[in-house]
This record gives sequence, C-alpha cells and structure tokens, in this order.
Amino acid sequence: MSSLLKAGRAVRVPGRRLFSISAQKQQAPAAEAAEAPEAADTTATPEALLNQLRTQPVRAFDKVQNSRELNEEFDSFIKEFVTDANISSVFPQLNPPSQVKKSGASASSSTSSQIGRKRYPNLRVTPVNDAYSNQELFLRREHQARVLGGLGSTISNVYRPHEDVLKPKAVEQTTLETLLAAGLHLGHSTSLFRPSTQPYIYGERDGIHIINLDQTIVHLRRAAKVTEKIAEEGGLILFVGTRPGQQRSLELAAKRAGGYYVHKRWVPGTLTNSREISNLWEKREVNMGDRPTERLLSPRLKRSLIKPDLVVLLNPVENRNAIYECIQSNVPTVGIVDTDSEPSLLTYPIPGNDDSIRGTDLIAGVLSKAAERGRKRRLAGFEKHEKQKQAREAAAAAQQ
Repeated sequence: MSSLLKAGRAVRVPGRRLFSISAQKQQAPAAEAAEAPEAADTTATPEALLNQLRTQPVRAFDKVQNSRELNEEFDSFIKEFVTDANISSVFPQLNPPSQVKKSGASASSSTSSQIGRKRYPNLRVTPVNDAYSNQELFLRREHQARVLGGLGSTISNVYRPHEDVLKPKAVEQTTLETLLAAGLHLGHSTSLFRPSTQPYIYGERDGIHIINLDQTIVHLRRAAKVTEKIAEEGGLILFVGTRPGQQRSLELAAKRAGGYYVHKRWVPGTLTNSREISNLWEKREVNMGDRPTERLLSPRLKRSLIKPDLVVLLNPVENRNAIYECIQSNVPTVGIVDTDSEPSLLTYPIPGNDDSIRGTDLIAGVLSKAAERGRKRRLAGFEKHEKQKQAREAAAAAQQ
C-alpha cells in the first residue's frame, strides 16, 4: 500500500477513490526516503505494514498545508467525477454553484469564488461571519430557483373570484364546481324555511338548508338565454343590487350589456310614478346600433314611460318595492332566490345564496356575458344592414 502511494498512483476500491498525487507531491525529500527505507519493500508482511502505518502515517496528505489546497483538491475531484461520469447534463445541480457561502478563513479564495468573480466582477463578497449582502442573497435565490424551480406539483384549475367580475365565463363554461366554489349552495336556517322553495332544496346539514345546484344551473341557463335574446332584440336591461360590495360587478355587468344599474337604493315609484321621477330624466332616441338618431321627440313620446325590458335583481328580499313595481308595469324579472325568499314573485328565479358576494358576482357576470353576446350579434347585424343599404343607394344613384 505504501509503495503504491509513493509511486503516485490512484488506488480504486469499490465505492471509494483516493485522490491522485501530483508530480510535485510525488517528489519526496531524500531524508524522508532514508527515514523509511522499508516503505519500498513490496514483500513486507501485513503486520509490518500495519506497524509502519501506525508509527509513520502516509505523508502524501501532509503536503496539504492548509484548507485552501484541500478545497481546491476537492473541487477538482468533483469536476473530474461529473466529467467522467457524463452526468452534468442530466443533473445540473451537481455542478458547483458560482457563489457558495463556505466556512473557514479561505472561503473567499476558493475556485467557486474565483468563477463567481469572473461572472460577476462587481460582486462584493462579505466576510464569512457577516450576513449576506443583497447581491449575494439575489444570487442565492437565483441559484435555488434554477436548481429547485422545476420541483413540486403543478397547480391548475384554481378558482379565482376576481375573474367572475373582470372576466366572467359564459354560461356553457359554468359548472357545478364553479357554483359550489362561489358558495351558492348554502341556504338559510331551517327556521326561516319558506315552503315554496322546497323544489330547490337538496337537504339539510347542521340546521342549514342545502340548495340543489342542479336546479341552480338549469335556471341560470334559462335566464341567460332570456337575457341574450332581449339584448339581441335591442331591449333595455337594468341590474339592481343594493348590498355593499356589489357596485363593481353591477357597473361592469351593465357596461357589457349596454344597460343600466342601481346600486344604492331603489327609489319607490320609479316605474309606477313616472311623472314625478322618470320625467325628470332626459329622453333620446337610438337606433339598433345604439347610436342616437338626433331626431326631435314628439310631446307624446316625451310624456311616455321609459321602462326596462328586463330587471335583474341580485338581492330580491331587500328590493320588494322594485319587484312589485315590475309586476304592475309588466316588466319581467330575474332574481336570486334563497330559502327565505318567495320564487313566485319573480319571472325567472335562480335558486342560490343571495348573501354570498361571490355568488352574486358570478350570476351577474354570467348574465352580462350572455347579454354581451346577444348585443354583439345585434350590432353585427346592424352593421351588415347599413352596408347593404349603402350599396343599394349607391346602385340606385348610379342608375340615375
């Protein structure tokens, strides 16, 4: 064993490898050779070799004067191992990082630090016992993201409530999972149960009625078809929601549908006492393209009642006056019916939790999306009609 080390060869055993000794380290002084003349004897007995190792340890590693040389030797061993095994492309995390915080007085002089200074010449390395600087923290986070960024699970199909307001889905894309995530299945206490809502109740849990979402999605699709058809025919849609937190969803829903909204308070007599309330509003005539015709209205038209073609109520319980006025004025209504509401007062009831802001935002977004689709279809048809009209007028003028 000692003869192999003196010769400077690398001894390989299963699972281990001894570092190769450089040519400079192989040149031992003559004095050392004189001190251990028996080291060159390859025929020594095992007992003699063991005694020699106990009394005179191998001096190959005594040449390493400090931890700096040991660190360099270890880095070269890692590089040779990665290169020989050809696994650097499969496991890039085995490559020594450019900046690694090491313990010891020679950490700033290591090979990795030298490589890091070449890549980042303006990097200021802090002492070992001090905290990392902002530059070093940034490089460590970058290295960690590069090595560990691809690990872990991929999150998909996440419910984002703000998209119900800003980017609502169409009614075809609305599923039972979406309604469940919005909390539309939660009803009121069984003590507030109204018998007329029995067909919409799935069951009872902890003293609270659970709404059947199968009924909810069926009624929602029916209301969406009605809303889309009314918007396509040029009807006026009014959204009503007077609870805190519903203003943003009402505003965007009315903008998509090309209608109006009420978010503060329903003024009693808006539809039934139009001479005192509705006559104060300015009236103007628009065509099917939602463009003002700039024509003067007759006195009869100015005195006439301007009423919406559909009213969508997000909280019908607090807006009973609006429901009664719509019934008297023959205006169809769409509303969310909870277990304490009366569905017979609404033309198109939608069973659901009217106390959930997420639920009301979801229903308002779905209905406004349907109205927007019908409105776009109407505007496209109007533009086509205008082009055909201009083509006919141009042809008639050419014939004359």
